[in-house]
Amino acid sequence: MRFVAEYLEDTTQLLIRFLSIPAVPGDIVQTGLYIIDGTPQIPGIIEAELVSDNIKNGEAHLHFTGYWPLPEYLDITLPDLTQQRTAVVKVIQKTSSWVDVMANQPIETITPIAPEDRRPGESANPYKAEPTIPPEYPSFWIEMSLERTDPVRLGSDMTSSPLIYVGGGEDRALSSTQKQSATDAPPYLSYAPVRLEGQFTNSLFNSDFSYSPSWPTPYFDPLPNGWSVNLADPMSMIRMQTSPVGTVLPTFTLRYRPRPNSGPSSIPPVTILTPPITNINETFQAIISPSDSNDTGRIQLKSFDDVAVSPIYNLTAGTPTVATLNIGSHTGRVKIVWDQKGDGGEQVIQIIGPCSSVYMGGHSYIPTGKTSFADVLTLNNVDYNKSWYFNKGSIRVDGTGDIPSQPYSWKLMVGVQTLFRLDSGVLTSDFMTSAPVTISSYLPSVLSYKLVWTSPTAFKLTDLTGITSVSIPFTLDITPLAGSSFPMSLEIMGYKTNEGSSIAKRWAYLPS
Repeated sequence: MRFVAEYLEDTTQLLIRFLSIPAVPGDIVQTGLYIIDGTPQIPGIIEAELVSDNIKNGEAHLHFTGYWPLPEYLDITLPDLTQQRTAVVKVIQKTSSWVDVMANQPIETITPIAPEDRRPGESANPYKAEPTIPPEYPSFWIEMSLERTDPVRLGSDMTSSPLIYVGGGEDRALSSTQKQSATDAPPYLSYAPVRLEGQFTNSLFNSDFSYSPSWPTPYFDPLPNGWSVNLADPMSMIRMQTSPVGTVLPTFTLRYRPRPNSGPSSIPPVTILTPPITNINETFQAIISPSDSNDTGRIQLKSFDDVAVSPIYNLTAGTPTVATLNIGSHTGRVKIVWDQKGDGGEQVIQIIGPCSSVYMGGHSYIPTGKTSFADVLTLNNVDYNKSWYFNKGSIRVDGTGDIPSQPYSWKLMVGVQTLFRLDSGVLTSDFMTSAPVTISSYLPSVLSYKLVWTSPTAFKLTDLTGITSVSIPFTLDITPLAGSSFPMSLEIMGYKTNEGSSIAKRWAYLPS
C-alpha cells in the first residue's frame, strides 16, 4: 500500500490518496485508524478512521481544508502500525490563462511544494472544516457485502463473531485473472470474486497443456503432452499455440484453415483428443471460446468409443461456451469434435481450463491432481441483546452463475433452530406449516432475488428490478420464537455439494 499527498490549488485542499498496489498480489487498502503527522505546519496529530465504504477500486481519498503553509512531508501510521513518509506535491490544475490542464499531466505530480516563510495574519484563515454526519444504519440489519474486504455490516448495538471462510484450494481460478492464494484463503481480502462451489478434484492429466519432448506431433507446432489433433482433410492446415506456464486459465489455441476453394458444406471437422480419463462417472469440462471473426461453427463432445455424447454446442463468435460430458463408464480419451460451416477462411478456437472430476456441470479450474474444497462462509453469534422481530421482513440475495435456476445456498438460524434455509434452490424452515418451495418455479432466474414477507403467512419472491413479484405458498408458525433473544448465525455455501458454481455478491436481512 502507498500514499500520495496532493495540494489542489483550485479548492485550497490537501488531498491524501490511499492506494493499493496492483502489481503486488494481495495488497489492499487497509481499513482502520490512520495517524497523520504534519507538524508543525499542521498543528496537532490527525486521526482518521477508514472503513471499506470509503474504498473504491482499491483507492480511498481524505481531504483537508484550512492549513497553510503546507508541510513538506506527512508521516502516516497505518492500522497495522507500520509507518510511511510521503511528500506533499502540487497538482497544477490551470494554466496562467485559467485553462484546465489536469488531463495533460500525470496523475501524480512529482514537484514538491517549497515551504514558505510564515507571515503575520496567517492564523486568520478564512477556510473552515465542514462537519460531516456519520452514515446511519437501521437498528437491526445484517448484511454480507462480499465485494468489500470487510463484508460484514450490522445494525447499531449489534455484534457478531468474525466472519469465517473455508474452502477452495491453492491456484483455483476465481476469475480469468485471479487465483486463490491458498486453501481457506478468503477471496474478498484479495478483491477477488467469492466463488461458491462444492468439493472436487481435477483428475485430467496435463490440463495445463505442458509440453514433453517424448510426445510426437505431425504438425509444425508441438502438441501438449497427451493431447492430439486429427484433421479429416490432410490438405488443410492447422497451427497451435499454448498459453505461458503459470497462466490462471491455461489455454490451447487452434487456428484452422481448410484447403483452398473448399465450400462451406465440404469442410470436414477437426477432432481434438484429450489425455485419457481413467475414473468412471466423471464429467469432462472445458471452456470453448471462438474468435470474434469466426463464422458459424459448433462443438460436440464424445467418449472415445462414441457411446457417451454431449449436446451440440452452437458457437457464437467471441462468446465462450462451457462444454461438459459425463462419460459414465466409458473411460478413455474425450473427443472434442469441432465442425465449421464457414466460407473457407481461417477459423480459430481456444480450449480453456479443461478438467475432469465427479463434479456435475460447470465449475472453476484447478491444476491436475489438486483438490478444491467446498466453499462455506459462516457468521456466528449475531447478538442484539433484545428480542428478535420476525413477523415482517425481507432477505435480499445477489449473485451470478451459469445456470439461472441454481442460486447459492444459505441458512439463517436462531439458536439451534433454522429460521430459513435455501438448499439446492429449495426453501424450508423448522417453523414452516407448508410444503418446501422450489424458488426457481416462480422466477425465470433466481441468481439474484428478494424474499419478502408481510406476515408469517404471506411470502413473495421479487426479482431485483421489482418488476416481477409473485406470491409463494410458504407459511410459518413463529410462535415458538416469540421473545427469543438467542444469537443468530448465518451460513452461505454453494448450490450443492457436487453441482453448481455461483459468485456471491451480497446477502442482506432487514426486518420491516
